[in-house]
Amino acid sequence: MKWIMQFVFIVFIFIVGCTKSGVGKGSNTTPTIVDSTSMDTTQTLVLSGTLIPSMGEYANGLVKVYKKAGVYTLVLEDFTSTNGPDVHIYLAQEATPVHIIDLGNLKAFAGNQTYTIKGNPDFSKYSFATIHCQQFNVVFAYAPLN
Repeated sequence: MKWIMQFVFIVFIFIVGCTKSGVGKGSNTTPTIVDSTSMDTTQTLVLSGTLIPSMGEYANGLVKVYKKAGVYTLVLEDFTSTNGPDVHIYLAQEATPVHIIDLGNLKAFAGNQTYTIKGNPDFSKYSFATIHCQQFNVVFAYAPLN
């Protein structure tokens, strides 16, 4: 019975840790304001997908990858997410972030957002966008891109 209580306590700490602001290294510095970046209508849509919530966390919205003048941009549209510490957005080869291209910290937990993708990734391999809490290694949501 004692080990069950310990297990429940650890799970509770894990869940609360990724939904509330942390303290210390990796603490939540992500703003909760909406990014007011305006969309460039001269870009070409390359890939898109819809976020699928994961692990009891909540995030939804559309993910679109655009290209203009040889530069790729990932855009989150109509995005909303639960709050968490050290939340990043990745291009990934799988839904769970193992082989990734880190696009940086999430700019906001709601609203449209734009992220520059450096280089020329192979989208036949990097076919997922993933919202991930690095501090607790929790996927908030992922989107298959096609």
